[in-house]
Amino acid sequence: MRHSITYLIVFSLAVATSQAAAVTFDVPIHLDPPVNIAGETQGPWESSDGLTLYFTSNRAGGQGSASIWQATRATLDDPFTNPTNIAATNSSSRDFAPRISYDGLTLLFTSKRPGVGNGDTWQSTRASINDPFGAPTLVPNVNSVADDGGASLSMDGLTMYFFSRRGGGQGQYDLYEATRPTINDDFGTPVNMGTGVNGPDLDYAPTVTSDGLTMYYVSERSGSLGPSSIWKSTRTSVNDPFGAPSLVPNVNSISRDEAPAISADGKRLYFISDRPAEFGGWDIFVANAVEDPSNASFSTGADVNVLDIDFGTVGLGATVSPIDFDIANFATIGSPASLQFETQSGTGDTAVLTTNFGLNDPIQSGEFESFQSFLDTNSPGIFSASYELNFTDVLGTDQTLTLNLTGHVLPTPVPEPSTYAMAAMGLIALGYGGWRRKRTVRKSLTSAISP
Repeated sequence: MRHSITYLIVFSLAVATSQAAAVTFDVPIHLDPPVNIAGETQGPWESSDGLTLYFTSNRAGGQGSASIWQATRATLDDPFTNPTNIAATNSSSRDFAPRISYDGLTLLFTSKRPGVGNGDTWQSTRASINDPFGAPTLVPNVNSVADDGGASLSMDGLTMYFFSRRGGGQGQYDLYEATRPTINDDFGTPVNMGTGVNGPDLDYAPTVTSDGLTMYYVSERSGSLGPSSIWKSTRTSVNDPFGAPSLVPNVNSISRDEAPAISADGKRLYFISDRPAEFGGWDIFVANAVEDPSNASFSTGADVNVLDIDFGTVGLGATVSPIDFDIANFATIGSPASLQFETQSGTGDTAVLTTNFGLNDPIQSGEFESFQSFLDTNSPGIFSASYELNFTDVLGTDQTLTLNLTGHVLPTPVPEPSTYAMAAMGLIALGYGGWRRKRTVRKSLTSAISP
């Protein structure tokens, strides 16, 4: 069972002004229900405060084949809950790819409702973030008779990034941008973003960081890990063109990975994927930016690298209860990477002293998992075994935890002593035929932190 560790994290965000900041994203996390459910869940976009997630879904309660929804949360540490349909924006057609402006007052989205082309960019506005969105209108000047969509705004609202299948591009879908002098003006004629980012295949669904220096988008170009992958392109200033793209590490899979959406603080990259997951089809995932390495520990309250478990002395054939132990991703500051299991090796009496340790999914920062150790009492002897558990993370931080197990099985069964006799001997009845067991932790000499 996965558990959470509660601790306070204090962080600050420095926005780059002269060059794009290097960001490493952790292993993606599948969003839990009620965001992801059976059916289609696509097009995630987080509000600038991180407390509202806009997305597309074909779940019950929508108006068309796909509708726009929103889910909220109280803090950044909470999951998104309470999905509600944004009825004012939706139609009997397909409405998807919602993108909220940084001020929260304009919602851009793509719709298949009657417009200029086969798919167009629409907008719905509101007077304040506490007001409902009004009836949507076509965005002037940016739509064509071809497919247009995936539009989003720069932080100042003066540049719109989108993709289009209109003629004159490099491939089937190209990235475009349109600008305007003020937020009260219409956007001008869209401009193709050029061969620096557009290739001969399909390039679509752009999202640009709040500093304007990094653009994430989907491409089906050569070098993609799957049929479609998430790429990024950077530039040194907002006045420069974006450079040649590179594949985003750790995020992509051999499946289709699309619709990236970077949070306002640059710490969360949302996207959709049809990789195998709980509900199948298209689901929303999020990859968190990593600032610090993971920290493997046997304790949820300190950095503990060595754990000694002693089963004590028991009789032959005694029923011995397993002894529990925890493995945690312990940290005190920053945004640590998730802890990923690599290898396990054992020495000594590993056939007698065993564990059920097995880690399929990474342990996120502030979480731990519980496991058990066992003593086989079918053979007599004094036994000891040592297990080396090796971990890593996306930063390449290699760590080892050492689990030492000991136990003594007598050559003959030991009768269960009476409660009176045990009290007289100063022993505690453990209820499994053994007289003593001990669990000792040893903290790291270099990084121990008092609980």
